[in-house]
Amino acid sequence: MEETPKKQSLIRRLCGSTLLWIVLFLIAFDCFLISVRPLQYVQVRGLLTADQEPLNDKLESLYSAINKPNMIILGSSLPMHACFEADWLAANKPQWPTNYISRHTGSEYLNSLFSKNFAQPIHGYNLGMPACMISDSEEIFKDVLAHKIKPKILLITVAPRDFIDNMAQPVGNSRYSRFFADRRDGLNLSLAKKAEENTEELLNHAWRFFKVRADYSRTIEFIVCSSLGRASNIFNAATGRGYKRDQLSEITQGMTTAPYQDPEPGTRSASDDLVVYRKRYLPFNEKRLSTELNHLNALLAMARQNNILPIVVSMPIHPQNLALLSNLEQDKTFASIAQVCADNNTRFINLSDSNNYANNDFSDSVHLRSQASKRFFDELISALETDSTFSPQLSQLCSNNSKRIASK
Repeated sequence: MEETPKKQSLIRRLCGSTLLWIVLFLIAFDCFLISVRPLQYVQVRGLLTADQEPLNDKLESLYSAINKPNMIILGSSLPMHACFEADWLAANKPQWPTNYISRHTGSEYLNSLFSKNFAQPIHGYNLGMPACMISDSEEIFKDVLAHKIKPKILLITVAPRDFIDNMAQPVGNSRYSRFFADRRDGLNLSLAKKAEENTEELLNHAWRFFKVRADYSRTIEFIVCSSLGRASNIFNAATGRGYKRDQLSEITQGMTTAPYQDPEPGTRSASDDLVVYRKRYLPFNEKRLSTELNHLNALLAMARQNNILPIVVSMPIHPQNLALLSNLEQDKTFASIAQVCADNNTRFINLSDSNNYANNDFSDSVHLRSQASKRFFDELISALETDSTFSPQLSQLCSNNSKRIASK
């Protein structure tokens, strides 16, 4: 009987503890930040936060999906835009937010073409990512296979930049390599591990914890300093690195979710785009070409080893963009890609210089607009239809998959 009043008194003291409520509030607030990730809606030029990495969203969605896709699409922002544009137009221009482009995982229009022309239920998953090199695509696909996902088809889209980009980080130090290095599926501590291994696991998670909070610090600093038009510290003030008030528009525009509209031809300024691509292409980087070709070879071999049918297709790009490379450099690039594909018994479809695209089919010098994106996928399917071996291979893969499902 005496313990009841004591317990009640303890509960009252705990409920009346300011410190306890502060701790509970901080825990709840941290859970909110982890689940909602508000920084993904903020766009600041030159700042890519951990919460803004679209690859993380795409992979999480893929790994948590109940029905796994049977086709994976790899490549740079070219297929990423093409899938989005074609799906957006095929869906009768829905009110999709503009910042959804890099997170769009569907390929519904291409799926419908496969079903219509090959009578096979294909569910594609768009893993195209901005500025992705072939070596990055290989790393992404390794992670997909590591999560026990084995599609029937691996569609690899390529362009010259994916092999010779002078502005790209060295292999192993790219944005996506750093993403995989920082990314952890969960805290994996075990008594069976050595103390050093458990310590490293804890430090990796602590690094991620503080990295995300540093992103919030930098973003808040940008908003406050831009609002006031002041530098963030004495050093920046002395060196003229203050923020301007009009820079705040970069954040407010990033926070909006205005419905997507098909850009007019040259909206992203093809001339300015060509200036950037001249730096990417020239001088012609034969060493990087050789390195990326080795990664393409490894990617195709990986697909074959896992009984996955690889297809390599070169995306259409603006003639002025392609003309930045000499005829000899173009021939060397595409002939090398074709040779690697031939060595791995893989079909290579080169649409880079297709005559079916005019200047107004591009929003800049490389990205296709909506009608042109649909035309690209139409051309791809037409090319596959002319391949007498593709349809039987696809039917065999689908048949093998059906037998595995039935046996389970």
